[in-house]
Amino acid sequence: FGLCAVFNALSNLNVLVTYPLVDPDVYSWFVFSSRMVTAPLLVLLLLEFHEKAGPWWRRLLLAYALAMPLITWLSGNDRWIVLAAYLPVSALAFLVGIAMLRWTWQTRQPAQFLILIATWVLLAVSIEDLLRLGGRSRFEGVYLVTYALTGVFLIFGILLISRLASALSIERQLTLRTRLASRAAAAAFWEWDRETGALIWATDPPEPVGRGDGTRGAAGAGLQRWLDAVHPDDRVQVEQRLRQVTPDTTSLSLTCRLRHPETGVESWWQSHALAEPPERGRQPRFAGISINITERKQAELDLKRLIHEREELMQEIHDGFGAELATARTRLVHSQLSQAQMEILLGECLDDLRLVVDTLDNMNRDLLVALANYRYRLQTRLGDAPFTLSWVLPAEDVSG
Repeated sequence: FGLCAVFNALSNLNVLVTYPLVDPDVYSWFVFSSRMVTAPLLVLLLLEFHEKAGPWWRRLLLAYALAMPLITWLSGNDRWIVLAAYLPVSALAFLVGIAMLRWTWQTRQPAQFLILIATWVLLAVSIEDLLRLGGRSRFEGVYLVTYALTGVFLIFGILLISRLASALSIERQLTLRTRLASRAAAAAFWEWDRETGALIWATDPPEPVGRGDGTRGAAGAGLQRWLDAVHPDDRVQVEQRLRQVTPDTTSLSLTCRLRHPETGVESWWQSHALAEPPERGRQPRFAGISINITERKQAELDLKRLIHEREELMQEIHDGFGAELATARTRLVHSQLSQAQMEILLGECLDDLRLVVDTLDNMNRDLLVALANYRYRLQTRLGDAPFTLSWVLPAEDVSG
């Protein structure tokens, strides 16, 4: 559209200039060549508009547009040679116009109907103007194709502006939704250019990093701000991983802690990124996401602690509880225990077993509840002890 509009404007210089500063033949060639270049570019514009322009069509029409000024100059603006060179692109324009009837009917979009009508008006007046071409590139009467082309470019310009406005509106909506989604998921999207070292946040960066998109100041300001927030114990490992990135690297994964510069609060973040297809001789550019996994890390630590506690309890059951039962069995075999002593020993073992079961119950981790269960299990055993148990609750717990 841009090239077509420029050459169309150049082809109308004869309307604005009465006495050119250059030789009239050169000036006539320049204006007339601009008109001849406009034709293949307009055909390419119509094919691009309908998304039918393949690589071969682009190369052929661009080559034709470059050849037209040369043919016009070598022919000395000869009418018949220029006409012979113009006929193929003219025939192609008519074929595209016929194909547009089918393409427009398939989509049935108002914009395509409008372009279809303008195209056929342009083709009609082009034939009419061509029939009135005489002498050395002179026209007799009013040059109608100028007005028809202006109408086509005006329609295309309005459509492009409309699409641009629609794209900007959609982009703003997507940006807003992406930011809301990233906040809800405790995530942040970013881009890292290995060539310049610039780290650009597409959404709000992690809170320890602070605000800003990393584009202000030096190229690596965003990356340096992020590295400053990395926990000192993790920074060496992170920097080493970044140095390992090569032009052949296709993905990048990092897990580290970030520390808030003011509050000192630490949080775990996991980052994943994929490299865009690199240009030859250039370092890769990554697009990635960082996710706050602090809760997951805390859950993993709690799970490890819980497993460790269970292992200690099982060891205590084996060493203490099992040892008591083994001792009782040995003494019973050798008749060293009376029935009363055996009853007391088994009762103590049952109390110990109940304490273990209460400990294994992780549904309620309240310390007061655990102490109450402990007192309940031991109060019978300690009933004959030479001391008295005193159970005192804090005032807030009593009121609750």
